[in-house]
Amino acid sequence: MHEDIAFLCLVYAIEAYHRRNKTNEEIPDDEHQDRLSAVIASAPQDHKEWLRGKLAYSNEPSLRKRLKGLLKELDPIISNFTIIPEQFIQDLVTKRNYLVHSSSELADQVSRIQAYKLKDGVELLLDACILRELGMGAQAVTKILQKSHIALCKE
Repeated sequence: MHEDIAFLCLVYAIEAYHRRNKTNEEIPDDEHQDRLSAVIASAPQDHKEWLRGKLAYSNEPSLRKRLKGLLKELDPIISNFTIIPEQFIQDLVTKRNYLVHSSSELADQVSRIQAYKLKDGVELLLDACILRELGMGAQAVTKILQKSHIALCKE
């Protein structure tokens, strides 16, 4: 249980970092408002308020999109480690969804994920984001991370 909570805290930290430092909308707000208005206008009157609540955060990127953007941006650093971006994103999103939503359909998939390696990968990603925010270059960040994340280093 402790490992799952630590994992979720790291995922929340990545999401919070992205929300505060990167684009937090999928399409421009005016376009999204037009889309919302059209969708809500087409709903039955007694469902409109419910629909507004459900769509309140519908213009925010998903966790998958946030991770994809961060990994692409940090590729010069991440490419020095054993993280395979597509698999890392899939495993991370699957495990997070399983833990947050208690989805029994994901249980088999989660059982195949190497939990310790996934948690280490999230820590590496968060560390890379923070070091880059501090103004460090890719080479300096890579050297620091290679010392602190030895298990994920490429040989």
